[in-house]
Amino acid sequence: MFPTSPDTLRAFPFIDEDPFVIMDAPHVYFAGNQPTYCTKLIKNEEENEATRVICVPSFRRTKSVVLLDLDTLQSYEYKFDCAMICNMTKTDELEFKKDNADEDEKNLVIAES
Repeated sequence: MFPTSPDTLRAFPFIDEDPFVIMDAPHVYFAGNQPTYCTKLIKNEEENEATRVICVPSFRRTKSVVLLDLDTLQSYEYKFDCAMICNMTKTDELEFKKDNADEDEKNLVIAES
């Protein structure tokens, strides 16, 4: 999972064991920041185990998230409709910024305390 550790990631070197090696198969394995959503169930017939591999797309590029049903291990992609934001008029945008400026100011005061 961390092939360049400790060279590029902060990690303490271990002599007897590698804590980043997965010994038992997980039920779900996520790979984030992928170009698209995809999923596959990988079965190990010998061990009678299965791992759901889920490629989670980059939210910035796709405006979508992945939902996972923990009972069935089925995953679903949910895409956000950004049409409302894209169709904002200049007046709407200024009102939005004004409304959020008050919240930012409150958060700034809390952070400085």
